[in-house]
Amino acid sequence: MLDLVKPVSMDEESNYSEKLALAIDAGLSMEEKIKPEPPTYSYEDAMNRLMKAVDNSITEKSAKILLVWNRIHHNNFSTVYF
Repeated sequence: MLDLVKPVSMDEESNYSEKLALAIDAGLSMEEKIKPEPPTYSYEDAMNRLMKAVDNSITEKSAKILLVWNRIHHNNFSTVYF
């Protein structure tokens, strides 16, 4: 748009703002549909992944504390670890 000689002309009956609003709403609803769920892990899997990620440089007690901080309660599961 910046490279044009003048702004794009619209006639009064084109309803450009309404069409733009509909296009934005459609784009946002499509974005919501394709938004993936974050990965979920059981407590054991989360503990193993955490210990592997830090190359066992923390104690198991520290890892348990970190997992408590990062747990999220999900409707379909009792507790989910991200």
